[in-house]
Amino acid sequence: MAGFDISAATPVLKQYYTPAKVETLVFTSSTLAVMPKDTGGSGSSYEGAIRSAITSAVSATDTVAFTSTSSSIYKRWSCPWRSGYARALVSGEVLDKAGNDKGAFVKAVISETEGAYSAIGQQIGSFLFSNGGGALGQLDGGTAAGGTSDVTTTNVTLKNPSDAIKFRPGQVLKLATTDGTSGAVKAGSVTLTAVDIFTGVLTASGNWSAGIGTAANTDYLFADGDFGLAFQGIPAWLVANSKRAGNALSTLFNGVDRSTDPVRLAGVAFSGGGAPKKESLIQAGMMLHRLNGKPTHIIMNDLDFADIAKDLTTASRIVTETAYKNPQIGFSAIEYVAPFGAVKIMTDPFCPQGVAYILDIKTWKMPSMGSLPKVDFLDKLNWLRTAGSDSYEFRTLYRAATYCSLPGHNAVVEF
Repeated sequence: MAGFDISAATPVLKQYYTPAKVETLVFTSSTLAVMPKDTGGSGSSYEGAIRSAITSAVSATDTVAFTSTSSSIYKRWSCPWRSGYARALVSGEVLDKAGNDKGAFVKAVISETEGAYSAIGQQIGSFLFSNGGGALGQLDGGTAAGGTSDVTTTNVTLKNPSDAIKFRPGQVLKLATTDGTSGAVKAGSVTLTAVDIFTGVLTASGNWSAGIGTAANTDYLFADGDFGLAFQGIPAWLVANSKRAGNALSTLFNGVDRSTDPVRLAGVAFSGGGAPKKESLIQAGMMLHRLNGKPTHIIMNDLDFADIAKDLTTASRIVTETAYKNPQIGFSAIEYVAPFGAVKIMTDPFCPQGVAYILDIKTWKMPSMGSLPKVDFLDKLNWLRTAGSDSYEFRTLYRAATYCSLPGHNAVVEF
């Protein structure tokens, strides 16, 4: 009788890793979980349209209204597909040691498989709050900017410490002077050996400037291979006030010049200027209400959520919000009856501290080519023998984009 091996384990793993099970591993971002999905994507890009202005053929005079050639104004979005990949590797020695012990064999494979799914889920979650450039964060500028980063040492500090959730030991990082939407990545790389989640201190295996000769204390950080290749996340659709300077909105976004109608095409942007967070959210929400927006969710970082929760002692209750078409995944939320309607306030670890998004989740969609991520392939081979190594590898990937049908019914708030 043949021993229990990868071939024998594959059908067992396929039964275990149902699409719903995979989502429980991948959807660590609450926003990703609740956002509607469309797995039937195809073509060179995802196409969508918005009616940014209704017809002007209206008048108190019939001859004016009925002879006008005006019609509604539509904008066509062409959203580029972006891909992400992850791999799990199990050595032949580990599998041999498991022998014919089916349980031990499957556990060894499951441990690494779940690691790959979790890693790709973290990438998707972080990209969902990226502008498409793929930057995971930015250094704090060093002593010249009141920070502590020093690229001539092994330790640097993130400008926004909450971004540290996106980093982990063993990660290979690149640097650039830009956020990935322009420019180029710098030559060289560093490997992380330690991450302080709360202070935002990143420690490399050697001095940062030794691994990247032109490293600077104001650089942006990228996972190796990600520069300029992320899908466009929520910040790309809803442009914050601090990002609207210059030609930020006149530069074509998915084929559209948003400077012609900044609010309807790039969302409501509100700056609180240090005011109480609750007040800023209510103000932005009422701006949406004025535009006939009907927000359903408010997304923010856990630390900002803690401040809000202290203020919402009345007119609120704790509820569980489930993922889109997957009741196996649930997230705690505060349901708050705001002046602009009832909304669910949720935390997302990938949402940067200091920013919140007021969303009508019905206007959002995450289209993909197949499941997100893929759990099966055309050749039905989920595990492959690794060339040049005594090991087996598991691969998973996604090809996805984001789409918002009504940006003007959503808001970005900078506290």
